[in-house]
Amino acid sequence: MTMQFVFCNLHFAMSYSQKDTAAPSRELTPCSPNSPDQGWIDGALYPDMEPPEKLHGLAEQVDFLARLCAAWDFGLLPHPETVDEIRRPEWHEAVDACRLLTSPAYHLLRSWHNLPPLPYLGQQMAYIRDDPSLEHV
Repeated sequence: MTMQFVFCNLHFAMSYSQKDTAAPSRELTPCSPNSPDQGWIDGALYPDMEPPEKLHGLAEQVDFLARLCAAWDFGLLPHPETVDEIRRPEWHEAVDACRLLTSPAYHLLRSWHNLPPLPYLGQQMAYIRDDPSLEHV
């Protein structure tokens, strides 16, 4: 993992963290989980199957979040429309149910939904953990 990658992810996360947790101030109907127009669902997250046109229920939302967090942790940033959608209150239950304790992206999702923090069980890289500049980020 390069520092450029870490900075890019950190910058992306900070720009969305600075938003309030309320839904974006735009028309919400097209991004509803049951809308036929699912422009926020990234087909690249479904290499093993056809991407769904819409997500039905909690299990499919959790599956989507697991795929999204795995890709994001690997360095594939989500589209802004996807981030806007998963920050909506309708995703609160799915984020809480997902429990991807080894995923940094998942812990960011928990903070966006004002869920209590859970222990991070992922790898801690010494060059990041011991960086004296980290406290200033």
